[in-house]
Amino acid sequence: MGDKAGNPITAHKSGWVSALNYNNGMLYSGGADGSVCLIDVKNGWAVVKCVNVGAVVRGVDGMGGVNGKFIAGLKNGKIVECNLSQNQ
Repeated sequence: MGDKAGNPITAHKSGWVSALNYNNGMLYSGGADGSVCLIDVKNGWAVVKCVNVGAVVRGVDGMGGVNGKFIAGLKNGKIVECNLSQNQ
């Protein structure tokens, strides 16, 4: 692997990445832009979906990939659940 990082990808529109979770080939990335992005690690690190949750994401956990669910803890003290197949 060496001492150099791989090529960076852009997942969030602005700010920083504040939470990461990996599950079954998918990376869930929470950001300061108030979104959770789903990244397909097995398919060239493609950003396949981003969902706005309304506040800085401090923690994220997900399962089921693009048609699954995630739960996110937000900086404003709220916890949200999102069904990715319905964006709810």
